[in-house]
Amino acid sequence: MEQIARRFSPTWLVLLAKAGKLVSLLKVVKVTKVLVTASTMLVSMLAYDLIFDPWFSFGFVILLFVHEMGHVIALRRVGMETPAPVFIPFLGAAIFIKDFRDRVTEAYIGYGGPLLGTLGTLVCLVLWWFTEAKLMLGLTFIGAYLNLFNMLPVRPLDGGRITQVIGDNFKYLGFLALAVFTIYVGDPSLLVIWLLVMMDIRMPRWWRTRIGLILLIVMIVLFVNGYGERSLIADIIDIFLASMFIFTFFIIDSRGMPQELVEIAPYPAWSVRLRWLALYLGLTIGLWTLLAYTVEAHGPVTETAMMPNTMK
Repeated sequence: MEQIARRFSPTWLVLLAKAGKLVSLLKVVKVTKVLVTASTMLVSMLAYDLIFDPWFSFGFVILLFVHEMGHVIALRRVGMETPAPVFIPFLGAAIFIKDFRDRVTEAYIGYGGPLLGTLGTLVCLVLWWFTEAKLMLGLTFIGAYLNLFNMLPVRPLDGGRITQVIGDNFKYLGFLALAVFTIYVGDPSLLVIWLLVMMDIRMPRWWRTRIGLILLIVMIVLFVNGYGERSLIADIIDIFLASMFIFTFFIIDSRGMPQELVEIAPYPAWSVRLRWLALYLGLTIGLWTLLAYTVEAHGPVTETAMMPNTMK
């Protein structure tokens, strides 16, 4: 009895109780991450179902999940915290992580998403080859399209996180490419992307908020005048997201925009920078080729393979 009493002294009882609480807390955190991801995935599926075929909406969200898991896997490989992916209707998905302390790590994490996303898109292409299902063709198109768009060299898109390891001047090429794409597509909802990009642009205090308000007003006017081909609910969601970004601008500009640690980090050796340039161009060209193959060889897949009542 004395041995048992010594073994389970009050000190050990306290430590055991703390350990039990820690295990319970870890379980709660893990379950919470799963619930956050699953619930936002479901909301996104329901939102995309307003526009697309239900099965296409399901596949689309799965492709987004695969893309985000590429970032999560990369984070785990470098020993960083792996937050739960959060899905935002009509904007995609995101993971919220702390600042990077070096350029190579940010590039590595940024590259993981489009790399795994491209592999997921290739799986859809192979399934289309074997089944000739329009669903797989449509998912191949949207997967290549979204991952290629994400490769634009401007933060917070993945391409911007990759190319910052090569040189910060790449972002000006990204601004130009995004402007050309916005004019070419002519969809007011792309102004939400511009608001997102503005979060990474340093400018005089309060200018970010003012420019954001102007973009919001322009977007609302364009929506009211019939620009864009999406539903009214989708337009309302875009306006809500834009308003949230502008509210964020107000907070960060009133407190002072903090400088990211990676912005003052030194560049790696030129051999490393050239290797990342080759990796970036290789994946970008591959996605462009995949997108061109899907569109040119098989017609207007955006209309025949995504809309309701067209799945076969």
